[in-house]
Amino acid sequence: MKRWAALCCAVWLGLCAAGPAGADDSAAEAEQRRQIRRERADVEQRFRQGEAQCAQRFVVTRCVDALKAQRREALAGLRQREIALEEAQRRREVEDSARRVQQKQAEAQARPAPEPHAPHASRASASAPAKSERATRRSQTADDAAEAAARALARQRRASEAQARRDAAEQRQADRAVKGKTSMPLPIPAPLPPASAASG
Repeated sequence: MKRWAALCCAVWLGLCAAGPAGADDSAAEAEQRRQIRRERADVEQRFRQGEAQCAQRFVVTRCVDALKAQRREALAGLRQREIALEEAQRRREVEDSARRVQQKQAEAQARPAPEPHAPHASRASASAPAKSERATRRSQTADDAAEAAARALARQRRASEAQARRDAAEQRQADRAVKGKTSMPLPIPAPLPPASAASG
């Protein structure tokens, strides 16, 4: 099992080091995700084969428990790799969003301000506050977009953490089911005596 974990780590580190930058990151990440899926399927297949071999031994439970521990360790390593890929993707999305916001701000600032049609002094002085108000609204819009991107990132992170907790709970339940352990329901409380009987 240690050899398998070392192999997984070596493959992962190799993919991380060899991963191209920029637009090719998503292609490299997609390949890493496919690799993780293949490795996960391989781990599950080896577990099923090992279970079949354990069934032929005298001490079946100890053998199956050892297989489960190996599978858990291998799957935990794969999950860590998935989490690292998800974090990198989220980071890239936030950077892209911030870059788009900055680009929009730069475009808004690069646009020439409309010139007043009439050279009347009162109109020119009235348009100056309107221009500053428009610039303030543009910067608020950019700030709102950055905040929205941060909220979306936090929402995605919470969703992935919740999914990880659900996966772990399902795995524990599956392990308990394989061991034959089931949870007993809580006992039903006895009915309370009527209020008149309690006071008399």
